[in-house]
Amino acid sequence: MAVLHPEDFVGPAVVTVAAALQFGKMASACGNARRKFKVNPPQMDGPDEFNRVMRAYMNCVEFLPVFLSVLWVNSLFCHQAVSLVLGLLYVYSRQQYFNEYCKSAKAREAPFGRSVLISRLLGYSAMLGIVVSAIRLLSGVDIIALIPRPGTGV
Repeated sequence: MAVLHPEDFVGPAVVTVAAALQFGKMASACGNARRKFKVNPPQMDGPDEFNRVMRAYMNCVEFLPVFLSVLWVNSLFCHQAVSLVLGLLYVYSRQQYFNEYCKSAKAREAPFGRSVLISRLLGYSAMLGIVVSAIRLLSGVDIIALIPRPGTGV
């Protein structure tokens, strides 16, 4: 069994902190929109401008558990570099989604689609890593070692 070290998780840790900071900024934007449009808690409905900010934030919150789950599982079973790159692209796409949705409901579609695609890529590569690990665990066969490497003749 491999020993895990903190440096094995720098990539997903960076992405997790970036996402947490991003959510803090989005929550502040919701608070600012509440004050600007005079929508007091627990009220969740107001002018369209307020509703777009609130929906953009809530949609990001709804997707956060899925994103963080596939990010960390991907890092464990695939590679932290994959998690880092895809995770940062996801955070960037979610920020684009939030910014565009605050302006126009229609404008949110492209960044939303990108963030869903990135989340799926994280999930699919995590699942592939899990399958490879399960095959190695259950059969003792390392299928990654069976893949020919360019220039090695193996």
